[in-house]
Amino acid sequence: MWTNLWLARITGSSMWLDRIEQIFFNAGPAPVSQDFRIMSYYQRPNRFSRNLPSQEPAAPGKGSYQFTEIGDPVLCCVSNINRVIPSYIMHMWMATRGGGLAAPLHGPSKVQATVGENVPVTMSRAE
Repeated sequence: MWTNLWLARITGSSMWLDRIEQIFFNAGPAPVSQDFRIMSYYQRPNRFSRNLPSQEPAAPGKGSYQFTEIGDPVLCCVSNINRVIPSYIMHMWMATRGGGLAAPLHGPSKVQATVGENVPVTMSRAE
């Protein structure tokens, strides 16, 4: 998601923003149970195809295609899941090159910023 955020900022292409929303609304929460007690290490976003890897991966180990207790045996994915939310929220509003303000990502939010030649604005979006 972080890479897509930077590519969106650099290129201004909405394609990267679409991918970010896909990660936030679909892929981010997909491998975690609703009570955040179990997760699946390997899931669609971090697999190259339906067939790869074709055998049980060595890391994090046997059973990593199934839902297992969070924290056993790899903790990195759990922390990455928690990064999706703040990364998305931090980029819901962005400055434009011309000194304006853009709302590139969907969701209810409010921002206070200075645009143009030091003009203070407050903008919000409802659900």
